[in-house]
Amino acid sequence: MDALNCLKKCSACRATKPVEEFSKTCLMRSGRNSQCKACAATAIRAWGILNRTKRTQQARIRLQDPLRRAKALAATRAWRETNKAHDAERQRRRRAYALKAVPKWAELDKIAVVYQKAREYGLTVDHIVPLKHSDVCGLHVWANLQLLDGSLNSAKRNLEFPRE
Repeated sequence: MDALNCLKKCSACRATKPVEEFSKTCLMRSGRNSQCKACAATAIRAWGILNRTKRTQQARIRLQDPLRRAKALAATRAWRETNKAHDAERQRRRRAYALKAVPKWAELDKIAVVYQKAREYGLTVDHIVPLKHSDVCGLHVWANLQLLDGSLNSAKRNLEFPRE
């Protein structure tokens, strides 16, 4: 650090920057990290990419072992069996997010209750206005959900029916 105590040199990019561009830490005598925030973020992204590949390779090696693979599949099946409602709601939410149909203002707790009630009554959850359609696309929000019998929901397909 220089004499004015407001500039610091980054150990990665070697640029002299204001102290505010360095994260605080108690591990350094100066109280700031040796790398600027931009260089640290780049290093973290690179580390994540490298380790993601390593973890994927390790998982593939583990799953090549028939016993480990059988245990992993059994554990997944057991979790899904005990958490059917949660798993179904999570999958539907994931699909809706993929379609960009869940707005930030969606009341996710009410949506979860709809899926829970559907499971209790043996019904299916239907989107009144379909999430994906050539003419109109609906939202994954509480007001766009209704409970239907499975056969009615299948017969409806991807069409819009008025709420009854």
